[in-house]
Amino acid sequence: MNNVRGRVWQWMLRPSRQLREEIVSMQQEKMGAMTTGELIGRVLNNVALLTEKEIELAKLEARENVSQMVGSVVLLVGGAVLLLVAFVCLIVAGILALSAIMPGWLAAVLVGVFLAIVGLVLALIGRGRLTTKPLSRTLETLKEDFRWARQQLIPSEK
Repeated sequence: MNNVRGRVWQWMLRPSRQLREEIVSMQQEKMGAMTTGELIGRVLNNVALLTEKEIELAKLEARENVSQMVGSVVLLVGGAVLLLVAFVCLIVAGILALSAIMPGWLAAVLVGVFLAIVGLVLALIGRGRLTTKPLSRTLETLKEDFRWARQQLIPSEK
């Protein structure tokens, strides 16, 4: 599955990279023969094309993220419901086992305190692991495009 996604991303990224290469080759071929107005027009046209491709990439990545999340959420909810039922059964069994050696109310309190502590620890660990990087590939290509455009507009002095 990841191999297919990798190919899709390569296919989606190819137009941006090819567009940049075409822009550079066109600039090198026709730079001397073009007027300033034509150059500005060509740059604006190329920026519009590049922006269009970036938007396409962002839409594809967002769709992929949403469809993947929906499937995962369905599985998580189903698993969570079943685990909750099993966990309640185990809690009741634990309370009944402890009530053989102490009063039932005390057994229920001890099990409840223990579960509250475990739940708090798990919740804190889960919150710490929640880090999302939305549209990370799109952001990376946008940064790369920005660096490229900056190089084209402000040639580095050597």
